[in-house]
Amino acid sequence: MRNIYNPEEKEVVTAFARESLSKKGMDDSQITGSASSYARKYALNGLYLIDNEKDADTNEFNQAIADGFNEARGLLLNRLNKVADEMGQDVNKLLEFAFKYVEKNLKEKTNEITDRNIFLIEKYVGILEEKAKGNKEKEEASE
Repeated sequence: MRNIYNPEEKEVVTAFARESLSKKGMDDSQITGSASSYARKYALNGLYLIDNEKDADTNEFNQAIADGFNEARGLLLNRLNKVADEMGQDVNKLLEFAFKYVEKNLKEKTNEITDRNIFLIEKYVGILEEKAKGNKEKEEASE
């Protein structure tokens, strides 16, 4: 994996797996595939620092993902409210513009924050925050 901030750097991860000689109900290729799959999964978990305490096949895992998304969505909306106040803009209007930004970049119409577009909306809010910061600095310099 290349470091996007420093292309000269790269991270490498290697996975090893031990196969059982036999496993009831599985043929040789299934045993190899299962061991290989788990080895890759845990290698990537280590590379991306993913805490794998929750099993992805459970409702508890799905709830944790939903809770995390809802928390991220709430934090993003708080940032949008703050920047709307700083710019003297209506937060709903800024959110409308954020959805247009998503539509332009993802080529899909939306009127809600989803797991598919939250990163683009976060990028748009970051742009607005920089603009608000620049406006504030101009105001302070003219005083």
